[in-house]
Amino acid sequence: MKRTRRILLAVAWVWLLWGSLLLVDHGVRFALTSPEDREFEARFPQVGVGMRRSAVLELLGSPGDDGPVFGLRQEKGFEAEYERARTSGATRWLIWHVGIDMTYAVGIDSSDRVCMTSRGGS
Repeated sequence: MKRTRRILLAVAWVWLLWGSLLLVDHGVRFALTSPEDREFEARFPQVGVGMRRSAVLELLGSPGDDGPVFGLRQEKGFEAEYERARTSGATRWLIWHVGIDMTYAVGIDSSDRVCMTSRGGS
């Protein structure tokens, strides 16, 4: 009985420690993200396939990058997104770097409409 109690106590401490670290991580990320970045992150899901490029720019503002190359801050771990981008039909990419580690990308096709959205961070 004592052994079972010790094991349960150890498991409870591990969960408590894990939960505390998770709360600290979210708190730090929130503190390091500006209100403007949080507003951008809230608006990004409103961008949808078929939306005109001009509507995207009105909603999100000017991108940091606007060109023919798709890119998140890192490729490792986002291979599926790079494959989606390759086959999306996008001819231009509008890319915003937001906060300390997030990248948001909107693929625009030859008819000046959204054909893909993506986001990624470390």
